[in-house]
Amino acid sequence: MPRFFAKNCELRAYSHAEPVRSTRGMSSLPLMQSRRAVTDPLVRVVFSEIESELGFDLVPNIFRVMAAVPEILDAHWCHVRAALLRGDIDRKTKDMIGLMLSVVHATPYTRALCLQSLTRRGVDFDVMGLLVRGELHMGALSKRETAILRFARAIALRDGKVRDEDYVAVYDVGVTFPETLEIASVVELFTSLDRFAEVARVPVDLW
Repeated sequence: MPRFFAKNCELRAYSHAEPVRSTRGMSSLPLMQSRRAVTDPLVRVVFSEIESELGFDLVPNIFRVMAAVPEILDAHWCHVRAALLRGDIDRKTKDMIGLMLSVVHATPYTRALCLQSLTRRGVDFDVMGLLVRGELHMGALSKRETAILRFARAIALRDGKVRDEDYVAVYDVGVTFPETLEIASVVELFTSLDRFAEVARVPVDLW
């Protein structure tokens, strides 16, 4: 993990997730397929798409773990494509939603992944640090970005049962109804990735 995160943002919990200890013959997790060792044709296609489209020029560990079940890998990648890489809301805002949710769910893996993505998009270290601390009141974000983040947090904390005032707040800054569905899809995506990363004990990527 790049040292400048800890130095400039005072961000913590970047250590690798502890592997599951073998008990009663159970194999240690996670089992990750290296790029060169892939033989399944579906995994080959998905890995190639991830490398060229996701913006990291490599296949993050979470997808390498998913490759143990190619259909699951493909389904998650399709969700990533639709929710994160497509739509009217920009990638930076979506990654900020992911970072915010990684704090809510206490998931070091996706926290590190979103920080890496936001760093590549030129987001200020101080902004990332505030998001990690759960603070959304900052002048560095636009009113639209702040409203979207608050709406996403409301979806996550209330299991989708958002209130009328939550809709009013995003509509007042020009967010459309289709964009609220896009936000909900991003929340669902990162919630799924957070749970998967924790269950599979996915180690943080070393960039």
